[in-house]
Amino acid sequence: MNRTKFLLSLSASGEVTYHQPTSKQEILRHITPVLLPKHIIPKEVVKKCLPGLDDIAVCFTYPTPESKYTAVTHSLCITQGVTTEELMNALHNTSTEYFLNTLDEMLGFPDSGLPMYVLTNKDAKYGAGSIVLPTVRQEILNLFHGNDFYVLPSSIHEVIILPSDRITMSEEDLINMVRSINRSQVAVPDRLSDHVYKVNADLSFSTIHLPIKEEPHHTQANFIVPNSKHDIAKAFLQGLDVKFETSQDGPDDCCFALYDLTEQTYTAAHTFLLKECGGVLFPD
Repeated sequence: MNRTKFLLSLSASGEVTYHQPTSKQEILRHITPVLLPKHIIPKEVVKKCLPGLDDIAVCFTYPTPESKYTAVTHSLCITQGVTTEELMNALHNTSTEYFLNTLDEMLGFPDSGLPMYVLTNKDAKYGAGSIVLPTVRQEILNLFHGNDFYVLPSSIHEVIILPSDRITMSEEDLINMVRSINRSQVAVPDRLSDHVYKVNADLSFSTIHLPIKEEPHHTQANFIVPNSKHDIAKAFLQGLDVKFETSQDGPDDCCFALYDLTEQTYTAAHTFLLKECGGVLFPD
């Protein structure tokens, strides 16, 4: 008999094992979601990108004799007639057990009142995927009286849950905290994301994006340029159609006072006068 094999490994370790496919009903009955960074998911493995979860994707696993977390592959879906839509729908009825405890409980500390929870599964392995289950998100929302909450990707094995109405940290602080912990405490194969996510009151996800800080727009600037570069600098600024005045600044240097600058002309003048003419920007 031809024994078709399918990829099991979901980790970045390179370890690969194989299994014999089971029935469609068994796959859907015991489906477990796993969240992983998109870039490490093998092409053979079925993944689903959910709106609002940037840079990560859901993989689907089920238990086999070889592994409790066997990846659903495209080949398996073809063989068993399983669609991605059926895999997603199966998440509403999965028997996956999850655990939500306060951080104090997880660490064995007395209750500090800190509104920080850890979400994982029974095995504490690939438990971050528990947040994908609609029933889990709904129960957490109920715990927080319908208020939305932040999801901090601690690792692929767990996420940190924070009720948005009970924390004092800014979203920028939360993002910086996630990035710092990833770099200092989480092994590379276990890292999930540098993003902070939010679960909204309608159970949808959103990724927190900080507003881009605009650099101050310089409308005028003064540059000190060696006299030997005066003519080169002057010709460049005239070609740039920049308004400027020149004056002598000591025996060896001259000053170019630029005004009515746009962001583009400031950047071009700054780059040329400093790099090509050996000038310096004179403070306002």
